[in-house]
Amino acid sequence: MRRPIDSIDAMPIELLLKVSDLGLSVRAAGCVEKLGVVRIGDLVGCVEHDLLGLKNCGRRTIKEITVLLTGLGLSLGMTVPVWKTADVALIARKHAGALARIRQRLFKDLYKIDSTRGVETEVSSALRAVLKPRDLPKVELWIGLDLGSLPTLQAIGDVADVSRERIRQIIEKAKARIELARLPMPRLNAAARLLGGASALTEPQAQYLLSAQGVTERKVSMRGLLRAAEFFGVPTQVRHAKIGGGEFFGTDAALGVCRSAIRAGRHAVEHWGCSTIDDVCAQVSNTSDGAAVSEAVRHALETQPGFRWLDEDTRWFWFEEVPRNRVLNKVDKILAVAPKVDLSDLRAGIARHYRMDGFAPPSRVLRALCEQIGDCDVVNGRTVVDKRPRDPTTELSDQECAMVEVFHRHGPALTYADAMRLCSDAGLNETTTGIYLANSPVLRRVTMGVYTLVGAAVTPGEIETVAKTVGRSRRKQVMQDHGWRPDGAGVWVTYRISQGILRSGVLGVPAGIRKCLDPQGYDLHGADEAKMGRVRIRGSSMWGFLPFFRRRGGDVGDFLRITFRLTEHIARIEVAQEPFDDSVPGADEKSTVSGA
Repeated sequence: MRRPIDSIDAMPIELLLKVSDLGLSVRAAGCVEKLGVVRIGDLVGCVEHDLLGLKNCGRRTIKEITVLLTGLGLSLGMTVPVWKTADVALIARKHAGALARIRQRLFKDLYKIDSTRGVETEVSSALRAVLKPRDLPKVELWIGLDLGSLPTLQAIGDVADVSRERIRQIIEKAKARIELARLPMPRLNAAARLLGGASALTEPQAQYLLSAQGVTERKVSMRGLLRAAEFFGVPTQVRHAKIGGGEFFGTDAALGVCRSAIRAGRHAVEHWGCSTIDDVCAQVSNTSDGAAVSEAVRHALETQPGFRWLDEDTRWFWFEEVPRNRVLNKVDKILAVAPKVDLSDLRAGIARHYRMDGFAPPSRVLRALCEQIGDCDVVNGRTVVDKRPRDPTTELSDQECAMVEVFHRHGPALTYADAMRLCSDAGLNETTTGIYLANSPVLRRVTMGVYTLVGAAVTPGEIETVAKTVGRSRRKQVMQDHGWRPDGAGVWVTYRISQGILRSGVLGVPAGIRKCLDPQGYDLHGADEAKMGRVRIRGSSMWGFLPFFRRRGGDVGDFLRITFRLTEHIARIEVAQEPFDDSVPGADEKSTVSGA
């Protein structure tokens, strides 16, 4: 018979363990719970007679408890007078490290799990170590690591030929046993950490990540993996969500970036006809709490229905499924008037409409778009040919049809004044005519004050003859012109884009306005007021335009205008395929075209 333990120094440290650390079966744990004991020091003070008086506590349960206590060098019926007077919680805190090592040894000896291979092996061995053999297949099926979709309780019950309520009870008991066992599950923890640190991933991407890192040996169901993490008490912030046309796995922040990317990408394609990954990343960074990761945005967009690359190297894309596409609308109008049109003329027509803010996709991107829409051909990489064909009365408004007829009869080239007079004679309103001359994609301003139909067969000589009545055309140099805004609140500069500008993003500063500009720089905004970065100025040079070219593109020969709002410290950038007007409006207002 053991001597009474009457001092704290003589008290075995194992007495400080909690009863739940023993890994008792559900039945034994229930019996001990009825005694109201928490720590093993409370339990060893009981004798077999105390336990036998409890409901459902028989000789087998007592033997289980006795064996576990013996493994710790303890037994039932121990006399520990000092236990009742000692500050057990304080002593347990002092020996926390030693108690943690004892728990680790207990669980390792009690439950043998195989964590040397993949998650699937670890989960399977853990279930075999803790559960009864007859419950094992039901719980494995419920976790569903090998299944594409997780089964319902009813589906498992149908397979096992029991009720869904019985399956629920089995799973709840299994969870209780797993919770008591406190298995370390290092592979499952590693999988949760990997997925939690990544961007939102589709299931194939997540499977590849886990396999490449050696966490899994084969492709496992991501929903099954999350259910396994919940079942074994592995902490994870990874969620499963259906976004757009795809399914993703990631943290709430990563899924938020994914939602924002898809929303921004679809909106960009609706507005601009196509877009770039860089532009979507910039928009998501401005609107999302999470940082927009380029590859995360790319992965999110690639999963959406109708996603197509237009230039994968520079990451231009579009969606076939977007119902309204402004670029395709302009393409339909232009091909209705000119069934065979040069790519540069098509691009210039797209950029003319006021809603496009001077934007048109770069030539290579527009060529790829025309090749993909299927109802037109691109011959020799430069000429777009209508295959449908398109009907002008269907694609154009009544006003545009009337103007096209005027140019067919009196063209091919007309001055602004002649066009206004002839259209007025044809019954068109003067204001409407002016708006269409400035914005219609089926018209083209070939030089200052001279207009033709897009794709019209007009010689340089004919253009020069008409142009002589309205003055000389702009010189063919990089820096075109500069001046003050009419309201005196800023200055503007126009350029002709060169290959060097596209490559370096550096522009010259005219000497006439150099003293007006702040060397500290200006926030760069697009024509749609989207922030594009910051312009820096030093001496006769300014730079910081590369982000704009990466997001919105531009081609050699395009016209570029920078308007500096001096008091607001904002530089507004616009690109057009035709020369800008001599005057710059004092306010950034756009005209609206009815029916355009």
